[in-house]
Amino acid sequence: MQNRADLDWLLAHRRILLALAVLCYVPPLFFHYVGEEANYTLMSMEMWHHHSFRSVVVLGSMGGRPPLYNWLMIPLAWLLGWKHVLVAARLVTVSATLGTALTLGWLARRVVPNPQVASLVPLFYLVTADVLCYRGWLAYADPLFSFWMVLAVSLLWVSSQRRDTRLLFLSLLAILASYLTKVITAYFFYATAWCILVLHAPYRQWLWSLRAWGTCLAGLVPLLVWWYFAGRHDPIQTSWQEQDITSKLLGVTSWKNYGIKLVTFPASLALSLLPSSWVVMRALVQRKRPFSGWPLEARLALGIAAINCLPYWIAPQSAARYVLPAYGFVVLAAVILWTSRLTGEVRSRRWIVA
Repeated sequence: MQNRADLDWLLAHRRILLALAVLCYVPPLFFHYVGEEANYTLMSMEMWHHHSFRSVVVLGSMGGRPPLYNWLMIPLAWLLGWKHVLVAARLVTVSATLGTALTLGWLARRVVPNPQVASLVPLFYLVTADVLCYRGWLAYADPLFSFWMVLAVSLLWVSSQRRDTRLLFLSLLAILASYLTKVITAYFFYATAWCILVLHAPYRQWLWSLRAWGTCLAGLVPLLVWWYFAGRHDPIQTSWQEQDITSKLLGVTSWKNYGIKLVTFPASLALSLLPSSWVVMRALVQRKRPFSGWPLEARLALGIAAINCLPYWIAPQSAARYVLPAYGFVVLAAVILWTSRLTGEVRSRRWIVA
């Protein structure tokens, strides 16, 4: 009964709560520099100073990270004034976070039969602990990287349901944008999401069709074009990304630290994903409906999140921000389970209001 009362109250006040959640992202725009934020702002300033926009510029040296985050930051910094470059950088990340929330709502509206899910998913995402308190506004590439990946998988999912080649092609452009924001692992996320969706027979018929494969091959052409031109003017970009990935997969230097990491990583994710992680855990321990009895969309969303978190869990070096793209799919699964009343007594209303 408590779930029903909370659900009715949240649905009645969802617009006000969503507006308040969005307002929570305004004060951090003016917070001081945190962590490695200066790396991204300095890159943009150097790119503007050197009039070099095809590659990032770091301490006078050209090459390295893909430049999409900087491309979006530079015009905002020019409009606001370069002394406000950090505000410009955070405007991009906050916009990406809000875009991720809206994308999840759009996905839920298209694939989840229950319309209540689409109404609540954006709100639940914006009040997720790690997103609201840190990752959602921090001027790193991760929020923008995550937005493009969530958009790409959402387009892939809806294209599988509708058998729409246009949406499938757009999903490949979105995953290219994710790669241009940060790193090639975006394509790994996309591929694993594909593998999870293929498990559903109606989706499998479409995803294994010649039309779908032909569209995918066409969608990879822009990536090959970028690699060709990047290889000519920024060969460091490819080698930097290879080094960045392999450095996190190197052998264990301390078995004690590795054992601690295997325990702390899922625990930190559970805390980062509150309240959605609590909702999912409550659903997992409910004996009335086992995992196989969950709604299909919840199982697919949680499968996409879990399979993409696994490599970062077992890798010797990783951090929660690397799995930020998976957050949205945990939230989607949690809202589906909560609105389906498969979680027992979970009072999400208190968390959201607080």
